[in-house]
Order: sequence, then structure tokens, then C-alpha cells
Amino acid sequence: MWGPDAKDPLEVCRPLAVEVHRIPDELREGWRPPEPAAYRNLHGMRQPSWDDRA
Repeated sequence: MWGPDAKDPLEVCRPLAVEVHRIPDELREGWRPPEPAAYRNLHGMRQPSWDDRA
């Protein structure tokens, strides 16, 4: 798609198949979406303490 030998993007596109299934209501009874992750954008690291007393 890029560079000196680039061609029309439609020539290199491939079909994408999508299947959509309807789940029966009885299988969804009591289901609720998962809670958001307790992620604080620190990738598991702790922020250093910048307090001079530490």
C-alpha cells in the first residue's frame, strides 16, 4: 500500500467475514457486564515518594 511499488488499496483488500449470533434470553438471565479493571495507568509500578522525610 505504501512505497514506490504501491498499488490501489482496493486491489490488495481481502473480504472480511462477520457472523452475528443472537443469544437466547434464558442464557443471558442474571448476566451483567464485567466491572472495569482497577487499573491506575501505572503498569503495576508504584510512584516514587518525593517526600523529603522518606
